[in-house]
Amino acid sequence: MNKKGVEDLLMNVIYLVMIAIILAMFSVWISGLMSGKLTKAQLLSKEIALVIDSAEPETILSISHYPGNISIDTGKREVTILIERNEFSYDYFSHHKISVDNLNETFAIIRVEK
Repeated sequence: MNKKGVEDLLMNVIYLVMIAIILAMFSVWISGLMSGKLTKAQLLSKEIALVIDSAEPETILSISHYPGNISIDTGKREVTILIERNEFSYDYFSHHKISVDNLNETFAIIRVEK
C-alpha cells in the first residue's frame, strides 16, 4: 500500500469511530427520553422553581418526589434535580434565603426565609 492509501484508510477509520461515538451518545439520550426520567426531572425542577418564586418568607415546602436528589445553588439561584443519572436545573428569581433538606431519596423539605 502506498502512503496515500494508508492516509485514506486512517481517515475512514477515524470517521467511522466518530460516527459510532455520536450514535452511542444519541441512543443514550433517546433511552433517557423514553424512560421518562429526564422529563420528570425537568418538570420537577421547573415546578419547584416556580413555587419558590411565589412563596412568601417563612414558608416550608414539603416535596415528595421520585427517587433522587434535590439541590439548590443559592449563588446561581438554581434548582437541580438528579433522578438516577438524569440531571436537570432550572433558575428561580426569589431573593429570599432558600435551603433544602433531603430527608430520604423521595422526600425533601425546602425552607424559604428572609
